[in-house]
Amino acid sequence: MSSQVDHPVVIALPPAGQPGRFEGGYTDLFELICPDCGDHSYLDYSEVPSRLQWLRGPRPLEAALAAYHKHIGQACGVG
Repeated sequence: MSSQVDHPVVIALPPAGQPGRFEGGYTDLFELICPDCGDHSYLDYSEVPSRLQWLRGPRPLEAALAAYHKHIGQACGVG
């Protein structure tokens, strides 16, 4: 992902091998990115610490939104 955000956000995952390319559509999985916790949308999943990988997901949409609402309701100390 090339765009940066400064607040928690849920993003759709592109199919493997097509990062950032809309032409191929998206998977049914989503990630929760929280810059306040040290995660950034430009980082690959493998580049973030395990505590942020757990927060990030991936999850189906309903679970990602539930994790988002839970996360923004608490301080950014994951876990």
